[in-house]
Amino acid sequence: MSKLEKDGFVAGIITGSLSLWVTFKGACWLLIMQPLLNLSERATQLAKNPEALEAVEYLIEAYGETSSQGAPILYVAIEKLKNAAGGERELIELLGQPKAYIGDLKQSLQPHRHAETQARIKLSYQQCLERTTKIIEMYIALSERPSS
Repeated sequence: MSKLEKDGFVAGIITGSLSLWVTFKGACWLLIMQPLLNLSERATQLAKNPEALEAVEYLIEAYGETSSQGAPILYVAIEKLKNAAGGERELIELLGQPKAYIGDLKQSLQPHRHAETQARIKLSYQQCLERTTKIIEMYIALSERPSS
């Protein structure tokens, strides 16, 4: 709770044109959503890369879902970027990450799509959310760079 207070969140009533009671859950939601909304705003400015905005929209939707409902949504977000990059290998090269960075994520999101011997969940749902967020952030940052 002290971290929230340091970041300007307080427990209590906020008065003004309307009154709000800031709850711990509400404060946590703001801490999660603000960076995602900033990411969405950046993606909106990428006219040549509409898949970035689609991926962010899927990511935001997945944050509001349970792991069983959110995992397929995250998978679609990654697929959008993969298809726009020209394939999984191209996306991996674009991001400068090892193959396992995306492979482990996709396998963790949909283990039933892999052979029994490979069907291991290597990342928790929270780790999948975080990794997908990082992948989308990297993709947007690379797309924002002026082409040479």
